[in-house]
Amino acid sequence: MLGEGNLLCRVADEISRDVRLSDEALGQVIARYGNRGAMELILCVSYFNMVSRILESTRVSMDEDGILENDTGALTATFKDAGK
Repeated sequence: MLGEGNLLCRVADEISRDVRLSDEALGQVIARYGNRGAMELILCVSYFNMVSRILESTRVSMDEDGILENDTGALTATFKDAGK
């Protein structure tokens, strides 16, 4: 069985590239974390993929200053001009 870090990376890679986990990877995740832990890991990776695809598709970028918080303390993001 893979070490924990390698297993987590394998899960992230397979979900991100292939959308579906291989039977072997799924079996290892369930064996290590149980059904609930496996589901939480799969949901976490899937959620990250969803958010990153939305942000990339809508061309959302970080604030020009490269700082996560603006003067009001709120997180900000701006849409890039699609034509540029």
